[in-house]
Amino acid sequence: MGLTDRPEPVRQYLPLERLTFDPRLQLRDLPGGKLYDEETAADYAAHLADGGEFADPLGVVEDRSAGDARYWVYAGYHRGEAYRRVGRPSVPCLIHPGTYTDAKLRALGENARHGLRRSPGDQRKAVAALLADPALVARVCAAGKGVHEAVAAACGVGRSTVTDALTALGLRVHAGKVVPRTEPVRPAQTPTAAGLTVPPPGPPPVTSDADGDTPLWTASPPPPAAVLPPDLIRRANELYQKARLCQLRGCDRGVPPDLVAGVLGDLLPHLTADGPAPC
Repeated sequence: MGLTDRPEPVRQYLPLERLTFDPRLQLRDLPGGKLYDEETAADYAAHLADGGEFADPLGVVEDRSAGDARYWVYAGYHRGEAYRRVGRPSVPCLIHPGTYTDAKLRALGENARHGLRRSPGDQRKAVAALLADPALVARVCAAGKGVHEAVAAACGVGRSTVTDALTALGLRVHAGKVVPRTEPVRPAQTPTAAGLTVPPPGPPPVTSDADGDTPLWTASPPPPAAVLPPDLIRRANELYQKARLCQLRGCDRGVPPDLVAGVLGDLLPHLTADGPAPC
């Protein structure tokens, strides 16, 4: 069986008060460790108040390891808050048997597939949560993949995000395990568009650990990534969120054409055949 393969899940309504919205399973990078984004929760609640429904049930793991059932919510924190605001006593859930660890594993990459689009911070938070749990790292690597590939697949991110997270946490991969980085590492100084860093010029390169798993240095650091104007990034993200919410609600009008044209008109001058051009 796969990492999250268990008996077929059951779809049924559960009392909202029986569900556990554990902060450790909310892997979005929200200010102050909040469980939901206020604007998104308000939009979802308005959708319900208008008579709408959500296409997807809440993702829940039923944990009976301590006797009585406990229901860990691993997907649907914004929808759960919306249900609470409109006074729904029971909510639709897709229930998997398992434990808290199973819920955490499902939560790692859940928002990569649907829902509010993940930010780079969301992705880094998911990777950091997995790397901080050695037993879970061993579990995702059990299928025979290397650490980078296994963590990337479990969290729904690229390999480079895993490499950057290892560096930021002072970790490296050695003999198939995540261990503290003991070699001296030069501080990274140059910011890029993704909010990550590249190392400054330094001494002759060391290309990898003894086992060849984790790069320690690069001979020629890549140049900083091109940066789009912050206001354009914000407007493009708002456009995506409006389109996503419209899709969720099943509305017929779609996103206003003048809004789409405005964002695309400002974005096109920054594009070349090879991607975004430096601003």
